[in-house]
Amino acid sequence: MAVVVADMLEHKSSLTSCDLSGNSIGSHGSKCLSLSLHANARLRRLSLRQCNLGSDGIADWAMFIQRGRNTVLDMLDLSRNRIDDDGAAMLASALQQLKFTPTPTRKWRINLLGNAITDAGVAHLASAMKKCTVVTSIDVANSKAYGIEQPERVVFIEHCARRNTRQVAHQVAEEVVRAMAQSERKAEITRLEHVQLTEVDCVSLGHALRRSHATTHLVLRNNTLTLAGLRLFAPSLSVSMSLFSITLVDNNVGGDGLFALLMAIRDNSTEWPLRELHIINSTATCPTWPRRLNAHIYHTFVQGTVRLTALTLANCGLQDVDVAALVAGIAWGCSFERLNLARNHMTDHVLSVFQVLFHRCLTLQSLDVGGNQCTLNGVVDLVKAAVNHPRLHALHLGRFPCLDNAILRIDAVVQTSSQLRILEVSASHEHSKYAPVMMALRAKVQANHHQHKLNISSTTTINSPSEQNHANNADNGGGKDQHVRWCRMQYVARQVARDAIAWHLRPVTVLYVAEQLCMQRQDMNATVVLDTHAMTVNDWNVSLVWDLMVEVLCMHRCDLNVHIVYECLSMAGEDSRR
Repeated sequence: MAVVVADMLEHKSSLTSCDLSGNSIGSHGSKCLSLSLHANARLRRLSLRQCNLGSDGIADWAMFIQRGRNTVLDMLDLSRNRIDDDGAAMLASALQQLKFTPTPTRKWRINLLGNAITDAGVAHLASAMKKCTVVTSIDVANSKAYGIEQPERVVFIEHCARRNTRQVAHQVAEEVVRAMAQSERKAEITRLEHVQLTEVDCVSLGHALRRSHATTHLVLRNNTLTLAGLRLFAPSLSVSMSLFSITLVDNNVGGDGLFALLMAIRDNSTEWPLRELHIINSTATCPTWPRRLNAHIYHTFVQGTVRLTALTLANCGLQDVDVAALVAGIAWGCSFERLNLARNHMTDHVLSVFQVLFHRCLTLQSLDVGGNQCTLNGVVDLVKAAVNHPRLHALHLGRFPCLDNAILRIDAVVQTSSQLRILEVSASHEHSKYAPVMMALRAKVQANHHQHKLNISSTTTINSPSEQNHANNADNGGGKDQHVRWCRMQYVARQVARDAIAWHLRPVTVLYVAEQLCMQRQDMNATVVLDTHAMTVNDWNVSLVWDLMVEVLCMHRCDLNVHIVYECLSMAGEDSRR
C-alpha cells in the first residue's frame, strides 16, 4: 500500500494531507514514501502514526529532513511507533547537520509521542534544538511518559521550539511589511494570521501601509494586538492610498480600539479612503466598551467625515446604550451599505433605533443583528421596517430559543416583499406546527432571489457593458472593483519599472548610470545611487534601500509612463533624457 501511495504522491498528486495511520508499511514502504516526497510540491501533512516503524524506518526520514529538497511538507506525525534512542539520535544528527540553508520562514512540526525514547534520546534532541531553527514544534513526551526521569530536558526542547516559533513569526511579519512597502502583487490581499505583532511591528506595518499602492485588503487574525500597538498603527489609515478594507479578528479590539481607528479614518482626505472596517471577536473573549466613548463615536459619525460603507462589530460587548448611540450616529451619516452587530448584548428595547436607520439611510443593503438577546416578538417591527426599505435585501435575525406565534406575523410581512432576498431566522427547537410557515418563508426568499437573478440577466442583455459595470459596482459596495483596478494600475506600473531597471542596473554599471544622470540637463540627485552602491558593497542586506532607489529613478514624481523609462534604459551608450 505504501508503494502505491508513494507512486501517487510522486506523480503530480494534488493531495495536501495524507494519513496512513495504522498501516504496517515497513522500512521499504517508509523509504519509498520519503523518496517520493522529494518531487512532491503539494503535500503539507503526513501522518505515519502507529505504522510499526523502527530505527531503520526513521533513518529514511532523518535523511529526508537533512537534505531539505521538499520545501512544502511541514507536519510529520511519527507517534506510537517503535522509535528508540538510536532513532532519536539519527533525527537529532540530521537536524544538526542540515545540507541546505533553510529559509527564515521554514518550519517543521514533528510528533514523536508514544515511542520508546528515554532520557538518552531526549538528551540528543535537546542538544540538537539548541541551534536548530527549523523546528517549531516537537512532541517527545507528555505526562504519561513514565520512562522520562529528567523532564527538564523536555521543557528545554519546548522552550527552543517556542523560540523558533517567535523567530518565524517575526520573519513572516517582516516579509509582509516588505511586500506591502514595495507594492508587490502578492500584497494586494495581505493576511497576518496567528503571528504576534509587537508595538515595533505595528509601527513597521503602518509605515509600509503608508507607502503601499497595492494593499487593498488587510486581515489581522489572532495577533495579540495591544491597544498601544493599535494606536501606533491607526495613523497610517489617515494617509493610506490603497486600503479598501481592514479586518481585525480575535484581537480583543473594543471601544477604545474602534475610536482610535475612527479618528484616523476621519482624517483621511485621499481619493480612496477606507470603506470597510470589520472587528470580529470570538465567543471566548469579550472586550470592554467604555460608556464614555459613546458621545464621541456618535459625533464622529454625525459629522459625516467617516466615509465607511461597511462596519462589523461582532462580539464587541455592545449594550443597548452603546448600540443606540452608534446606530443613531450612523443614521445621520447616511452612507452605510452593510452593518453587522452580531453576538452582542442588545435587547428588544433598542430595536426601534434601527427604524430610524432604515428611514434615513436609503443605501443600506444588509443588516445583521443575530446572536443578541432579542426575542422573536421584538423583531417583528424590525422586519416590517426592513420590508419597506427600498434597497435592503439581506436581514440576519439569528437563532432564537424557540418559535412562537410571532413567526406567523413575520411570514405575513415577508410575503408582501419582493426586495428581501436573504432572511436568516431559525430556532434551536422548531415545533412541527411551524414547519409550513418556515417552508413558506424560505420559498418566498428563494423566489425573490431567483427573480433578482432573472432581472440581472435581462439587464445585462439590454444595457451596455459600461452601464452594467457601473451597476455591478453599485451593488458590490461602493465601487470596490473600480478601486482594485485603480490600485493595480499603480503597483503594476511600479513593478514593471523595478523589473526593467533591475535588469539594466547591475552593480557593475551603477556608477556609469549615476554619471550619466549627473551629466543630464535635468540634474537628478545621484547621491542615492552612489550611497546604495556603497552600502551594497559593505552590506548585502540592503535590498529594501535598493528598491527605494529604483522607485525614485523609475517613478520620478509618480510618472506612470513606464514605457518611457524602459526606452531610456535601453538606450545604452546614448544620452538618455526624459
